[in-house]
Amino acid sequence: GAVRHGWTTGGIQRTISSSTYRYGTVKDVLIANNTFKSNGKQATSNPYAWSAMTMCDTHTEGVRITVLGNTFGIPDDTGSTSNVGVSIRARDVTVRGNTFNGTAISKPILCWGPGATIEGNTFRRGWYNAVENGGYNADVDNTKWHNNTFIDFSGPALVLRTGTGHEVVDNRFINCGQSTSGSQQKAC
Repeated sequence: GAVRHGWTTGGIQRTISSSTYRYGTVKDVLIANNTFKSNGKQATSNPYAWSAMTMCDTHTEGVRITVLGNTFGIPDDTGSTSNVGVSIRARDVTVRGNTFNGTAISKPILCWGPGATIEGNTFRRGWYNAVENGGYNADVDNTKWHNNTFIDFSGPALVLRTGTGHEVVDNRFINCGQSTSGSQQKAC
C-alpha cells in the first residue's frame, strides 16, 4: 500500500479528568542526508479526501526542526491533487541545502508554521511553494526564503497567501510561471 508520510513528527494529546497530557511533542530534531522517493499517492475511497502524499511532515506541536541536505523525488499523482515534499506546520523549522525534484503539479514546500527559514535549496520543477494558513496556526509570519534556486515551475515558484514579516531575498527564479495560475500573488 501507499505511505502517507516518509517521515512525520506527530504527537498525541489526551485529556483525562480535565487535565491535558501531551505525548510525542518533538523539539530540536535534525533530519539530514536522506533520500525521499515514492510511488505517488495515498489511496483513498473518499472523493473529497486529500489523496496526495507528503514526504516529510512537521506537526504543529514541534519546534526547531532542521531538514538538511536531503533529496526529495516528488512523484506525479493522478492529476487531481499534487504531492508535497515538506509540509511545515511546526514552529521555527529550517529547510536548508536540500534538492527537490518535482513534477508540473507538485508542491515542494507548503509552509503553514511561523518562523520558518528556507535557504540554499534547489527546486527543479513544480507547481508552486506556498506560505498559507492551512488552519494549523493562527499566524504564519516571519518566513525567510533566502538564496534558493527555482527552475522550471509551471506556476509561480513562490506564493505568499498570508502573514507578515516575510523575507524573499537573493533567490533565483529560472523559467517559472509557465502556465496560468489563477490570481495568486507571484514572486517569480
